[in-house]
Amino acid sequence: PIPASAAQSLTGSWEFSLTPQPTRAPAVTFEGLATFTSDGSVTETDVAEVLGHATPGHGIWQQGPIPNGYLFVQLFSLTPNPNGSLYSKRTLTMLVTVNAAGDEFTGTYQILVVNPAGATIGTGGGTVTGKLIPHPLLP
Repeated sequence: PIPASAAQSLTGSWEFSLTPQPTRAPAVTFEGLATFTSDGSVTETDVAEVLGHATPGHGIWQQGPIPNGYLFVQLFSLTPNPNGSLYSKRTLTMLVTVNAAGDEFTGTYQILVVNPAGATIGTGGGTVTGKLIPHPLLP
């Protein structure tokens, strides 16, 4: 059976951290922001995109049929050459579970970077954690 936490939604805006594995000394964690819509779309930006002059990520999220009730998230971002042509496309894939309160997620991620011909020019992966950005109570 799927755990109760897996039925939780990612809908909302989140802060998240990507921690590469194996950890290099000193350990570097990449911070990001993502907004998940109720129709399964997601947009995000993270510091790696800003440093690499890449576009924000656009993609999808959905409930598995993945064992253990993981939620599947897949984002794409583009990096240009100086002349504006495509240098690379980055695919960020996350498998996450949401806690029972619905305000934190944890999981793993994989990154695949390909050139315009589809050849792999970079890979990576590690762990991801996220916290829902709460709506404050207004007077």
